[in-house]
Amino acid sequence: MEGKKERIAYFDNLRAILIFLVVFGHFCEISMPYSDHAKVVRYVIYVFHMPLFVFVSGLFNRNNDTKRCVSRAFGFYAIYVMMKIVSLACRGILNKDFVFSLFSEGGIPWFMFALGTWTIISYLTRRIRRLPLLAASILLSLVAGYDSSIGMVMTASRIMVFWPFFLLGECIDREKIVRYASKKHLKVLGVAFFMVLSGVVVLAFDKILFAKPMLSGQNAYVSMGQEHLSHAFLVRLLVYVGALVFSVSVMLLTPVRKLPFSYIGQRTLIIYFLNLPMYYISAKYFPDLAVWQYFLISLVEVYVTGIGRLNELLSGLTNCLSSPS
Repeated sequence: MEGKKERIAYFDNLRAILIFLVVFGHFCEISMPYSDHAKVVRYVIYVFHMPLFVFVSGLFNRNNDTKRCVSRAFGFYAIYVMMKIVSLACRGILNKDFVFSLFSEGGIPWFMFALGTWTIISYLTRRIRRLPLLAASILLSLVAGYDSSIGMVMTASRIMVFWPFFLLGECIDREKIVRYASKKHLKVLGVAFFMVLSGVVVLAFDKILFAKPMLSGQNAYVSMGQEHLSHAFLVRLLVYVGALVFSVSVMLLTPVRKLPFSYIGQRTLIIYFLNLPMYYISAKYFPDLAVWQYFLISLVEVYVTGIGRLNELLSGLTNCLSSPS
């Protein structure tokens, strides 16, 4: 019997870093009304963390099998529905908000629905060359920004805006990424680029704040204001470039060898799932914590919710739901 394929520590490390940034970014969002620091930190995180997560998802989506595609997509949709139910319960209990819409989502569960959709689209377009499709996806996202009716319904806007990163992941050789990330001089360059780019965001924050609606992927160009409509597609292109450069710098500085936190990268799904109730509880009872406090809370949450048994429970449940009868 063929042995189980050994995991690549580098990608587990990258996923671990990204899921921490997802959790920390959500907490910074809560703290923004009370902290200017939270606004700046969240801006830096949101420039690249979801584009890079989508890119990594695309990297591991090499799949031409119909049965596996349906199973994976259904699994993602099942988690989306479970997260919607948990979201309703949290909002109902904490805020007496019982409004529910299965196919309209602007919050945390959107990513699961998008993953399921990208998985299906990837299978349906499997015979189309990826580079021309990538160019078409970028053009689609640039045009979609002019239509304000495309938004949270079925997370359509985010699916289109972040789809190029998923496709880019399908185009890239994973082994080459690890090889380049192993070069020490490139790691130094990655750290330097990240520090410089972060410094640019901090120093020019007031001047680039207008582009903030573009970072989430769910807003039309009009959300930046009428004065920016004439060059809005250039703003989205620049956001893409910023996300790409930031992402490359993070990939270069990510450690290659196995580390004590590498296991977290194997359990991002349960961490993402359980961050949903933690987000609502924190927003209700601890909205005015300092950024450094949320940083520490994020570390603890990622560690605690990443324990193996919780991950096995969610994986087993979704496998059961997605398995054919």
